[in-house]
Parts: sequence; C-alpha cells; structure tokens
Amino acid sequence: MFSPKMRHSSFFCSVLCIAACTIVTRAANILVFMPLPLKSHFRGFQPLFEELSHRGHNVTVVSSFPLDRPINNYTDIGPFINKERVRNVMELVNMNFITSAQLKWKLGIQLSETVMSHENMKKFLQSSSNSFDLVMIETFCQEYTVAMGHKFNAPVINLAPAMLWVSVSKWLHLPSTFSYIPDVCLQTAGDMDFVERLKNTITGLMQSYVENYIYLPKMKEVMNKYITYEGWESRPPLEHMLNNVSLTLVNSNYAIGVARPYLQGVVEVGGMHLKTPKSLPENLQTILDAADEGVIFFSFGTVVNLNDLPKEKLKIFLNVVQKLKQKVILKWVPKDNVKLSKNIMTGSWFPQNDILGKYISIIYKIIRI
Repeated sequence: MFSPKMRHSSFFCSVLCIAACTIVTRAANILVFMPLPLKSHFRGFQPLFEELSHRGHNVTVVSSFPLDRPINNYTDIGPFINKERVRNVMELVNMNFITSAQLKWKLGIQLSETVMSHENMKKFLQSSSNSFDLVMIETFCQEYTVAMGHKFNAPVINLAPAMLWVSVSKWLHLPSTFSYIPDVCLQTAGDMDFVERLKNTITGLMQSYVENYIYLPKMKEVMNKYITYEGWESRPPLEHMLNNVSLTLVNSNYAIGVARPYLQGVVEVGGMHLKTPKSLPENLQTILDAADEGVIFFSFGTVVNLNDLPKEKLKIFLNVVQKLKQKVILKWVPKDNVKLSKNIMTGSWFPQNDILGKYISIIYKIIRI
C-alpha cells in the first residue's frame, strides 16, 4: 500500500510526464477547457493547473472562473456566462432517481449553447495561433469538449468532479454494476436494499442507453456548430473520441465514497484542493470558541440560494435551524425582511477550508490521544 503522500507524488509525476511527452527538455503548452460555470467542479482541480504553471508549463485555462491574482505561465480566457442567471432551486429539491438524469441533460444543453455562442469563446476557437501539447477537459454536461484533442492533435485528460457515474464509466469501459455501485445522485451508500438497487438500475439504464438518443445528439449539434476548424469534417464520431481519452482524474476518494474497480487509466485524486488551515477572523473565532454545544457549518455551494426557495419551504428550514442548540454558520445572505435567531451567523462567504481544517484537526488529535 502507498501512503497518501506517495500517491499524490505518483499522480503529479504521471501528469507531468504526459505534459512533457513531446520534448522532455522544454515546457509543454497545456490547454484546460472547462467553460461551464460549475464552480465546485473547477475549484477541485485548479491547484493542479496552478502547480503545472509553477513548474514552468504554459497553462491556458478556458473557464468561467478567472484568477483574482496573476500567476506566471497561467493565462485565463473567460468567463462566458452571466453568473447571476436564475435557477429553479425546486428542481434540485425535488430531484429523484428518474429526474436526476433528465436534469443533467437539460443543464448541459442549456448551458453549453450559452457558453459556446459567447463572443470570447468564438474568438478563441477561431484563432489559428494556438498550439497545445496536452488538453484537459471536463465532460460533465459538456461531452463535446473532447473534440479539442482532435483540434490540436493532442492527448486528452478527462477531469471528473466526483465518483464516476454511468454516463462517464461507459466511455471508459469501466464496470458500473448496478447492484453495488450507486449513482452519485441517488444519495445512498454502497449497501443498498432491493428498492434502492431497482432505482439505481433504472437511472443506470437511462444513462447507458436512453441518453444516447435524447441527450448525446444535442452535444453533437453543439460540437459541430461551434468547434469547427481545418480538417474538422474528418473528425471521429463523438463516441469514439470519448472512448479514447488518455487519462481520467477523479475528484473523489474511496475512503469517503464507494470502493469500486478502476482500470489503470483512472486515478482518484480527491483532496488536492485542501490546504493547511489558516487562523480564523477574530469575530468568527470568538463565536466558535463560545459555542459550548458545538457548531454546524451549512453551505449549499454556488448552486442553491436559499432566497430562491418558496417562502413556506424557507420558513420550515429556518424554524428547524433556529431550534438547534448549536451555533449555526450559514453561507447565505438573507433578505432584509428575514429575522434570524442569535444562534445563526450568516455571510456571503466563509473560509470553509480553515473552519473545517482546524476543527477536524482538533478532533483527530483527540482521537489519537
């Protein structure tokens, strides 16, 4: 067995070897093509992009999340979409084993058309001055991105934001046995009962077969409409390109997921976005130190805004939270007419890594003692 430190070292060596496969003595030109505004998907891999640039490679990142500080050898292109777009939160709240796949298809079709039709994206795709030795993509809701490998005649690394689901596994020839490998959207562990396995089988079959006729043709339309270049007419079918990525990096870990078989071309790299926790702001530290009953940290990420919930749903949620004995840190900016109890602290942003990193470290030390 390898230690975590050895596994991460091996992972970085693998990526860097591919990046430098053309000429070992020079830096590689690397394209990261993740244009959709899926923040948690992008942030999980951003440390890799930064580290490659620190090691001398020229990294061009096409995304909706440009850096707020300059880094040598790191070039941002984007964003391509209005981040204040309206979301139907109740679609996520009411999601089930059938609608989860349909919601993903709908998201991919809508966002892809918006992103790829942006003027900045068109300028990048139509430019003939770019040349890359390696292409990194994310295929979640944007399978057409794999065509960038053909455009630049470069190997492709697929970046998966979570434990692989059937829509990805089928292209990598990985087993997705429905009896014990749950879909990530089913909110169930690996030890499933009969009903859970039945639901898992249904959503798995939808991704294995139904999406090939309903969803994938829409991705092909986006690819053929926007990703055109000299020689694109001879481009292999989308399915063929998805079947032939060089490496897949998965932002997960079997310790907090499900143990499942992977082939050699699939590597779990979950946790590389974690950093050593820093000191907390004084006001936050004071609240945490005074929390005799403990602290609950609530964050719905960038996808869900509690202000978008129906009033009755929001009222139920707040009534439950306000009755808790613990201090509650809630990542949310409430409207002016919302009244909260003293045990709730809200804000537009909190140093999540520092909060969780510090207190998880304390718990770990106590357990060791």
